Amino acid sequence: VMRVSAQQTRSQRIAKSLHKAEALRLRAQLGEARSRRIAIKADTLCGVCAKPIKNAAFWAYPNGVVVHAWCMAHDSDPHVCPVTREDFRRRAAVRLAAGVAPPTSSSG
Repeated sequence: VMRVSAQQTRSQRIAKSLHKAEALRLRAQLGEARSRRIAIKADTLCGVCAKPIKNAAFWAYPNGVVVHAWCMAHDSDPHVCPVTREDFRRRAAVRLAAGVAPPTSSSG
């Protein structure tokens, strides 16, 4: 009984440590994404309504698609690009399952 209990405790500690490490990695990835620079030019058009972005609030997807914030708000899922329908949660899940590190931004 003591042996099983000790094994369960070790397993729980390992799982907790792995969870903490994953949370730290995701926070770092979020910080990188938030600091990514997006150049909005006078001719940059919304991927949904095809109107100029200009000075409006916008949403930039990892695949480079830029849409007005209000156009994104009308879409049912903010994790899915409204133009290509790419699901970015799925992209991250596949990358994690394959053991591939997330891409880093080279812009700056």
